[in-house]
Amino acid sequence: MLSALAHQSKHLFCLKSYILDTEPQRLTIDNAVKYFEDVQKLDGSWYGCWGVCFTYASWFALGGLAVAGKSYNNSAAVRKGVEFLLRTQRSDGGWGESYHSCPDKVYRELETDHSNLVQTSWALMGLIHSGQVNSFFFSISKCCNLFHKFSYLDRLIEIQVPSTMRQGC
Repeated sequence: MLSALAHQSKHLFCLKSYILDTEPQRLTIDNAVKYFEDVQKLDGSWYGCWGVCFTYASWFALGGLAVAGKSYNNSAAVRKGVEFLLRTQRSDGGWGESYHSCPDKVYRELETDHSNLVQTSWALMGLIHSGQVNSFFFSISKCCNLFHKFSYLDRLIEIQVPSTMRQGC
């Protein structure tokens, strides 16, 4: 909702006298930003209320703050969110949060040595939303190397597994 309001306010601003009053929208956006700031945990994360909730919620919160004009340069909440993501990045370049995070309401790392590519994607998009991609080049580069590694492994599997065996997948 925050994304939709911010997008509408930005693109319809020149037509506001004909279509809508942007002041109520701006107030709603400001209240949403305040909410994100208020519910942010001390470690910089946000609690998402399901499954692998901290990585997922941090991606969404950073995206919402970004569309409201917040970035690493002008928002303590964004900086803390980025620091959380960078702190939880794993040695292989990715991210991996256990489903135990949700019931425990505390970030729990996966019990395996391998990162989860979906969670890695969420974290990467959160970092991109911060507007400071160049500052986190090393972390993002490690993440991209992980994606490349898995892409390469997928191609090897595709080449080595006969197509008749892959039909049921």
